[in-house]
Amino acid sequence: MNRQFFLLVILVSIIQYSCSQKKIPDYKDCSLSAEKRADDLISRMNLDEKVAQTLCLSADMFVKNGEPDSVMLSRVLKNGIGQIRDCWSTGEENTVKINNWIQKFVSENTRLGIPVIIHGEGLHGFVGDHATSFPQAIALSGTWNLDLIDKVYSIAANEARSRGIQQLLSPVLDVARDPRWGSNCFHLYWMLQGIPDGDDFPKHLAKIHT
Repeated sequence: MNRQFFLLVILVSIIQYSCSQKKIPDYKDCSLSAEKRADDLISRMNLDEKVAQTLCLSADMFVKNGEPDSVMLSRVLKNGIGQIRDCWSTGEENTVKINNWIQKFVSENTRLGIPVIIHGEGLHGFVGDHATSFPQAIALSGTWNLDLIDKVYSIAANEARSRGIQQLLSPVLDVARDPRWGSNCFHLYWMLQGIPDGDDFPKHLAKIHT
């Protein structure tokens, strides 16, 4: 009995030691700074993977008859991708399901498992099935009510995040300096990952409207 117990202790010790020697890559180590993690990740990426991070495609192209198109996923996302436009025209449940398919595939089937940034439209509220549509940005800015605009974009943030979307394209500013090119505009991007109620970030954006 004592011998068996002794062997068991040795076995457990060996397993614990082996596990402690398996160091995760720096870019996956949340205890490190963002700069160090980014430097480590870039140093590991080949040219194809770097180019893939500059691309953006629609999630619709990876869905076939309501199911994930594994052939298209494997063909197009083998090196990962920087951004995916969410399936805005489908219901909330399907949007979440499709976004999860894509994230799961990229995480498990690409060499480095870099997550995808999934973005949506949010000029005057999140654009999606059953989402809330608010007045256009120029109308919101005309209220001069930062608390109201804070509430508007907090709702937009929560509706987008509930569907697995980390980024909205909003608001829109016309930065053209030549009136002959009046349609030239610039989308300000902001991350919505985990924006809590009362966070100052939407308030900073609200000031842009004015």
